[in-house]
Amino acid sequence: MVFDLTKLFPGLPMPLGGTLPDGPAGRALGLERVQAFCGRSKPPASESRFRRDDWVIGGTLGGTVLVVSGRRQYRVDAGMGYVIPPSTPFIERKPARTEWGWSRLLLKTTTDSPMTAGLPLQPMPVTLPLGFFEQVTAAATELYTRDRDFECLALGLILQAVAQVVRYLPGRPSTEVGFVRHACNTMRRRVTSGIRLHELAEECSMSLSSFCHRFQAETGTSPMRWFMQERVRAAKRLLLEGRNVAEVSNLLGFPNPFHFSRAFKSVEGVPPSRFGRRTRCTRSTPRDAVANHAGSSHPDR
Repeated sequence: MVFDLTKLFPGLPMPLGGTLPDGPAGRALGLERVQAFCGRSKPPASESRFRRDDWVIGGTLGGTVLVVSGRRQYRVDAGMGYVIPPSTPFIERKPARTEWGWSRLLLKTTTDSPMTAGLPLQPMPVTLPLGFFEQVTAAATELYTRDRDFECLALGLILQAVAQVVRYLPGRPSTEVGFVRHACNTMRRRVTSGIRLHELAEECSMSLSSFCHRFQAETGTSPMRWFMQERVRAAKRLLLEGRNVAEVSNLLGFPNPFHFSRAFKSVEGVPPSRFGRRTRCTRSTPRDAVANHAGSSHPDR
């Protein structure tokens, strides 16, 4: 079954996405142009040929596409993706009688950009986690809606998505992923009690600076930011159960409701009291699906 993005983002047309405006943060990372898109291509069969001057990181949300580059051919099913280096010709072939739900990052970078340092120099398929698709879809939404602070939010999401691709590339040493998995599992267990980074680094047999640097490289975010996002995720579940702000603050071990509200807003952009009201309102209001404008072509190709 094709993943229906319109159900996740009611009120937004498909396809959606855009280009990240030029800014000092992007230039510091060696980014010359960054774009994120997602959408759907409907039957019948189609074939599109490309040769771009940027990195192409594509993913399949639903359906199937065949990616051909030279003598290499990859079947990219739902949950899979592919990486195409700059100036590499490739073809996307969508079979007949199927819809293809897709997401795409386009990155034009300087030759020494740390953003693409871990990407392969030849076309390669990769099995991707759900987080990659969530991050690219969220970035495309930010670039489409262009709400307040959308540049910072979109860039952060794209950084995380690229880190996911590098992490899940075939042949990635298991030890690189192993310490992150241990750290994340430990932080999840301590979501109600807090963590001490130097103790977590010691558990991973690393210095604090090395641990923080490698964790950032693997996940696209800092350990403390990751931990805070996990606590806020737990808070959202409790709020949806009907708990009030003071109860959630106490259950998750925050010093006081004010500290909890400030941390929650730093992640979600709204205070927890407003999140609870907005969620209840959303659940009680019927939302109509919007017309799908994806067609059979991609934007900005």
